[in-house]
Amino acid sequence: MALRRFIARRGLPSVIFSDNGRNFVAAEKIIREIFERDQLKRYLADQGIEWKFTPPHGPHFGGRLIAVAKLALTAVLNGNTVTDELLCTVFAEVESLLNGRPLAHVGSDPSQPEPITPFSLLTGRVNVHVPPDVLCEPKRAVSKHCMRAIEISVRFWRRWHRDFLPTLQRRTKWTSPNRDPQVNDVVLIVDPLSHRARWVIGRVLDVFPGSDGRIRVAMVKTRDGAYKRPVARLAVLERADG
Repeated sequence: MALRRFIARRGLPSVIFSDNGRNFVAAEKIIREIFERDQLKRYLADQGIEWKFTPPHGPHFGGRLIAVAKLALTAVLNGNTVTDELLCTVFAEVESLLNGRPLAHVGSDPSQPEPITPFSLLTGRVNVHVPPDVLCEPKRAVSKHCMRAIEISVRFWRRWHRDFLPTLQRRTKWTSPNRDPQVNDVVLIVDPLSHRARWVIGRVLDVFPGSDGRIRVAMVKTRDGAYKRPVARLAVLERADG
């Protein structure tokens, strides 16, 4: 069912990565049997799905994004019972928030053009988030579920926003050592109190090292002005054009 919904929304994928859970392994066998049918083989030709699994007991192979998102969503729901419709709405909101995060930036000017995001790669458009009061009227009883979904998504945003930054900066274990921000770096400024789905991007104008020589504070220019920010709140974005 989940795979059918995914294909209906996003098209046929060439590769699927998933956890090494028993339900996913069993599903892969069923999918493989279906794709072995001659009729589907002729129709799909070489577009069959390759299903890859992370190693058993190795959740870090699935990506820090998913791991932190699972923890944040679990903490926000806190064991509360929600309706199927409410849960589907929350999942859709969470999907939009995750796919709206900046992946890389084009050029050194943080104001133009828009950063590359998973959403822009999937759709070719800029992600737009509808304000809560546009579709939900708090005074109407029918809107209670809508407001509840927004409340959960806002709490998720704050929790995930707080927990995801350290994973952006901590890259020493599995790839290469992280480095301090440098002048002209385009950075993501993380503020747990920022509005939902608002990612603040800026360019480093100057850096201020501490007594140990490590950069502790940076002057960052954003669309709204230039501000000093601790590097603990900054994550360097990769350049998509270089």
